[in-house]
Amino acid sequence: MSNFVAHTRLDFDINFYNGEEGRGVPGPSEWDHRVVATVPEAELKAWELTPALKEAPDKAWLKTVPTTLDLTGVDEWYGNERRFVGIDRKRRIVVYRNWKN
Repeated sequence: MSNFVAHTRLDFDINFYNGEEGRGVPGPSEWDHRVVATVPEAELKAWELTPALKEAPDKAWLKTVPTTLDLTGVDEWYGNERRFVGIDRKRRIVVYRNWKN
């Protein structure tokens, strides 16, 4: 029996925008969630969204997430124009972005 424990990790950057020039609370349509996580191998399948993307989206946003994880192996991409999930199966890394502004 193995003593291996699947460690998880979560690094994130969340921004809310106020389209009312600083007046009031940000509305429900003004956000940008950026997440980098390591997850147990059994949970990777749950992150596969539809549709699978043939090409990686612009990945410049990954540099804004405060993480020390090596993200060069993120090579599977899923999502649409406002939500992306990238997966590195070997390292059990999931990157996620969901935004609307």
